[in-house]
Amino acid sequence: MGFLKSAVLATVSIFAGLCGINKVFCLPEPFRYYFRYFACFTFLAISAAYGVVASAICRLCGHPVLGQYLTAKAYYRMTSPVLDVRFRVENDEILKKNRPAVLVVNHQSELDILLAGSVFHPNFSIISKKSLKYIPLLGWFMLLSDAVFVDRARREDAIALFAKAAQRMKKENLDIWVFAEGTRTYAEKPLLLPLKKGAFHLAVQAQAPIIPIAVQNYSHIFHPPTKVFSRGEALAKVLDPISTVGKTAADVNSLLRETQEKMEAAMIEIDGFGKEDTKTK
Repeated sequence: MGFLKSAVLATVSIFAGLCGINKVFCLPEPFRYYFRYFACFTFLAISAAYGVVASAICRLCGHPVLGQYLTAKAYYRMTSPVLDVRFRVENDEILKKNRPAVLVVNHQSELDILLAGSVFHPNFSIISKKSLKYIPLLGWFMLLSDAVFVDRARREDAIALFAKAAQRMKKENLDIWVFAEGTRTYAEKPLLLPLKKGAFHLAVQAQAPIIPIAVQNYSHIFHPPTKVFSRGEALAKVLDPISTVGKTAADVNSLLRETQEKMEAAMIEIDGFGKEDTKTK
């Protein structure tokens, strides 16, 4: 109990200190960028440690995937006030009404972890690259919470894994979150790289709808190549589900094209959200 009390006090002290510095002092660039980047990953480490405990408890209670939701929300609620960065979710009710589903999300930067914390619901599970499972705390939490790991270098293993993931989706009523571009763009304007086929094969195997989530380009808030890290709010728009009922592997390409086109159009549509508010921050 002594260790737990010390850990809680240390977390509260770090939170209060970082929040106070950010609110009271107008830090010049590039110090602001490095301060906020440090805060981001400090709370990621704290949240991952919390996630190990929360996921272990959830696993003992027979619902390990709930650990992903609890950890994502803890990270968002700790980090968002310090950074003064928020994500507004439009059409969130679509996520509540369609389950199980494959959620296809564009991938911009490390800040997408904060995005996930804003959007995540119970019974969401993320698909991640296999190498993350070897990172202390973060990998432990993801393993305990039954995250889906993919080895992109071994296509046969990935296909078998998607088949198992499809079974899990139906059995556990699970939504699978996929950054389907496969890499971060770090773009300064709306840009969606060509989507990978894995998410669409998974949706077809599970006969589950594809729900695209278009996230506004937020380079005005966070852009590592130019060392920008400002306050602000970005918009994530949940698009209408794309049905896969009756579809087969032969339909994957057409499903991918439809998703790509709808996400690109939505990203352009929402690009202006909140950008006027950050010009002086």
